[in-house]
This record gives sequence, structure tokens and C-alpha cells, in this order.
Amino acid sequence: MPFDIEGFAATGRSIAETIKAALPGWHIQYHDYSKAVCACCEAVEEVAPT
Repeated sequence: MPFDIEGFAATGRSIAETIKAALPGWHIQYHDYSKAVCACCEAVEEVAPT
């Protein structure tokens, strides 16, 4: 069974959003591995407040 990168990325995003909701004053960054970019951090996103 292949690794579910989409599910992995969605779970990580959900965790980042939960942390951001709990700590609204903090800057939370999330790396979306499903976007398949290099280690130069182009897929690092800041999680917006909810």
C-alpha cells in the first residue's frame, strides 16, 4: 500500500489550524509535503487565524 501523502498533508494542516486556534498570537508555519517542492521551503505556509 503506497503512503497517503494527501492524507498526511491534510492531517498536518488540520493540526496546524488547531494550534493556531489555540494560540492566535503565534505565527504557525506548516509545510505541505503534498506539493512536492524542494527543501527550499517554497511550500511553507503561514496558517491564517480562523
